[in-house]
Amino acid sequence: MSSEQESFGNGVQSASTGADGLRERVFEIRTAILRSGPVTGTFDRIKRHESILASVQAGLGLGWMFLFLFAPLLYIVTLSFWQRGAGGVIIQQFSLSNYEFILTQNVDLATLTFNNLYLTILWQSLKYGVFVTLGALALGYVPAYFLGRTVSKWKAAFLLLVVLPFWVPLIIRYYAWILVLGNKGLLVSMLGWVGIESGGFLYSDLAVISGLTQALLPFMILPIYNSVNEIDDSLIESAKTMGATP
Repeated sequence: MSSEQESFGNGVQSASTGADGLRERVFEIRTAILRSGPVTGTFDRIKRHESILASVQAGLGLGWMFLFLFAPLLYIVTLSFWQRGAGGVIIQQFSLSNYEFILTQNVDLATLTFNNLYLTILWQSLKYGVFVTLGALALGYVPAYFLGRTVSKWKAAFLLLVVLPFWVPLIIRYYAWILVLGNKGLLVSMLGWVGIESGGFLYSDLAVISGLTQALLPFMILPIYNSVNEIDDSLIESAKTMGATP
């Protein structure tokens, strides 16, 4: 019985050795095939085609941006240096008169009188841009950080709430602010409950900043969320180990 077991064990060992040798032989053959000229040449051609395809795709994207973004902007800038003749005809002659008119209209440095419509509009745009950016950052940072760090099963639902306003046309969202800031709107009613009389907030800086902040808030939340979501947890743990505070 022991001799039969010994013979069986030797047979198993021989089969295992043969299988190992076969695997090594197959590996050598496969390596030789992959390193052969035709195969490596095929891989090189595929890589070249992939690089060409990537270049074509990037070129199409850049061409599209230049044609429909940079070219119109360049034309507008060029147009600003041309003159306008009788009947609104454009005279293709370089001049700084347009910029001189914008900067000096209704500006009297002697009496410090300033009633320039164009500079007023520019100042209003810059002011609204700063306040809207700060407001969106103040309102959007905490939700974005929470979404980026949470592991809750409701994370997808929270993200859906962030992008949900995109499903509503912008003009409808702006009209909704009339119900909030109008003469008989929600905000006026709430102030009336506490004894503060108000005639409404439409057509004011508050209305403009509130509407723009609400419309642009997702564009603040989503980039911050993407950045926070990419932070490696090990970096946070290392920072805590080194004594960093939240």
